[in-house]
Amino acid sequence: MPCLRWPPPRIFYWSFDRCGRMEIPEENWEKYGIPNLKVATFVGSKRDNEDYETVVEYLQLTKYDLGGQQFANDHGYPILVKGDPHAAEIQTLRNAITSGKSEKAI
Repeated sequence: MPCLRWPPPRIFYWSFDRCGRMEIPEENWEKYGIPNLKVATFVGSKRDNEDYETVVEYLQLTKYDLGGQQFANDHGYPILVKGDPHAAEIQTLRNAITSGKSEKAI
């Protein structure tokens, strides 16, 4: 049986930086009209297939990637970044420790 952790670890954050290096602080979300998303657990999912296909067709016709990241960047929309904003730093530190380097890796 799978193990669920609640509350879940941080799974997303907002950023105007395409690479996700600069997180938009939660206190600024209202200023930029960014929704406050909540994580909810449920089994199964549903989306309207016609709406999805319309978005995919638009992105393909306009030569945007299907993830919508380039569209968001070109139109000044914030980007929902999946993952912890500090995960890369943590992994770099772990790599430095396991390789025997004593200086700070970041």
